[in-house]
Amino acid sequence: MVLLKKEIHDFVPDHFGSMGDFLENADSNECDTIMIACSDHSVAPDSISFAEPGRVFLLQHLVHSVPPVNECEADRTMANIEFAFSTKKIEHLIVCGHLQCGVIRSYLNSDITNCDGIKKRFYNQTVAAVNETYPEVRGENRIELLIREHVLFQIENLLSDDFVHERIKSGEVKLHGWVVNDSTARIHSYAPKLHDFIPIEETL
Repeated sequence: MVLLKKEIHDFVPDHFGSMGDFLENADSNECDTIMIACSDHSVAPDSISFAEPGRVFLLQHLVHSVPPVNECEADRTMANIEFAFSTKKIEHLIVCGHLQCGVIRSYLNSDITNCDGIKKRFYNQTVAAVNETYPEVRGENRIELLIREHVLFQIENLLSDDFVHERIKSGEVKLHGWVVNDSTARIHSYAPKLHDFIPIEETL
């Protein structure tokens, strides 16, 4: 696994939660978590062993995409998030990518000349940053790197919205960045102090 470089993102470590935070309500089936996941994820991404049924408000989009605040008019993601906040006591906000993402592989193997929307944002944010910062990385390592960095860019896009940012800043809600291995169901969680993804059990 390629180590992530620090210079791309500038997160506040205290804004992120750990597995320990998530396990505080492990036996509850009250909805306290929003998970934004990829619609290509073959296994239901909210079917995790330490979450009771009903705990997760799941939003699935191509490549777990979240628009920055200046592009929200044409996207319903933030409207869905605001609905969840208005009807549930949300304490966790998870962006969940997955290693076998067929959408990202499709984007990388097709003509991008006339791309728009989610695909264009993926190229303008994630691919541009990876090309500039990790020019030496190739092959499957590059794809995995794109998947991990893309999770972090979606978190940045979430934080561009005042509605979300104020709840994160106040400590009312904790952020989580996850990448799931589809083959093993193992989760790696973003550890902001290390600037990288580590096995989620190490974030207790």
